Amino acid sequence: MARLYDKLAVCLFVALAAAPVAARLARVRDHALNGAFTPVALPTPSAASVRDESFQQGFKAWFEATLGLRGYAVVADNTLLYHAFHDTKSGSPVRLGRDGVLFIDEDLNYFNRDTLLFDPAKLEALATRIAAIQRALAARHRAFIPLIIPSKTTVYRDAVAARWSRDLGEPRVSDLRLYLEMKRALDAHHVVYVDGRELLAGLHAPRDELWGKSARHWSEYSACRALEQVAARYRELTGVALDYDCTALTVPGIASHEDYDLLRLLNTLWVPHEHLVTTATHSTPPPDAPKPSVMFVGTSFCWSLLHDARHSRRFGRSRMAYYDRTLIHDREDDQTPIEPHTAEWRAEFLDIDIYVLDLFETYLAPGDSYVDHFTAELGTELGVP
Repeated sequence: MARLYDKLAVCLFVALAAAPVAARLARVRDHALNGAFTPVALPTPSAASVRDESFQQGFKAWFEATLGLRGYAVVADNTLLYHAFHDTKSGSPVRLGRDGVLFIDEDLNYFNRDTLLFDPAKLEALATRIAAIQRALAARHRAFIPLIIPSKTTVYRDAVAARWSRDLGEPRVSDLRLYLEMKRALDAHHVVYVDGRELLAGLHAPRDELWGKSARHWSEYSACRALEQVAARYRELTGVALDYDCTALTVPGIASHEDYDLLRLLNTLWVPHEHLVTTATHSTPPPDAPKPSVMFVGTSFCWSLLHDARHSRRFGRSRMAYYDRTLIHDREDDQTPIEPHTAEWRAEFLDIDIYVLDLFETYLAPGDSYVDHFTAELGTELGVP
């Protein structure tokens, strides 16, 4: 009987080892995985590549990337790791915090930075340019409004697990050297802006309505409340009234909703999560109300701003410049690369009533960025330094 069990075990082991190759040859449909995966091409052999073993390494990478049942193996491994050890896979961009809150790794990196600070000369130049642009546009009854968007680790600071948090004390170094330094510079130059971090901290609303536990980005309701402040700053800068109202609306969430984007990236089964998401509704605008054009410039956080702006029916033409190099037109799938200072760029970027510049807290690190590039490009066109 023992020999029979040994033979069965050997057969089972061989079957399991051969299953991925067999599934690939048989073109068995695999489990879909969420996230971006770098395609791996089959390398072309040559005498030189075989000698330096680059062909062998490339072939191994291609073979592993194209094995059958890979998706099922990944999901099974991630599911076991999550439920048995309450963790995510090493190297995953998603980290598990307290109370089931999910974080992206770059927000945790921002939270734990201890040496990063603005170059004083560059920050001074940037704040000076932003102030000059704002004044130049306000003179034309138009508005340029920076919007500081908080990191998820700022909103869910208490949910950052101990293993993902360096003992840096409070306030965090990133607060002192980045967020507060940016505010100090803007205030010193009398820039009118919206502090979304301060805004969310002051709202009397359940936190998961402002930012879903499974979400990379803030909720559509938070984006609406930020636009409410943008409208107030627009009136302050131009004297033109733009009534903007937000009513929170909780609705059942569908799997593709952006509030579940980190949940999807887990590629894990049976993860507890909130089944409701919070959006915003608006009253009907007066028929004779002005409808200024609006341009959102920045990160993926601008998507919810763009969605809410269009749902509100308070604006005329609404556009988004994704990192200032990809223009989002009326249809979201209508996206085109765009180069500054061209005729097309001038037609799209210069005839705007309200510019909203996304200053995402996690990306406030010094160095060349879309913020530096766009303000320099717009400043050149407006004739300001």
